[in-house]
Amino acid sequence: MNPTQIGVLIINFGEPDEPTPEKVTPFLERIFLQNSGLEPGQEAISRAKKLAEDRAPGLIEER
Repeated sequence: MNPTQIGVLIINFGEPDEPTPEKVTPFLERIFLQNSGLEPGQEAISRAKKLAEDRAPGLIEER
């Protein structure tokens, strides 16, 4: 590998257009599911949902 070469990876998860729990939670679930390759199917889905529900309130601006 040549240390002078730089690679850039652009990932677009489809950022939600509104900061609401209904929009942010599914957005986060998709991200967590993309990173869940080590867990079996349903466990990965359940964990992604739980992580998204826990993380969403901190990302949603209180009005």
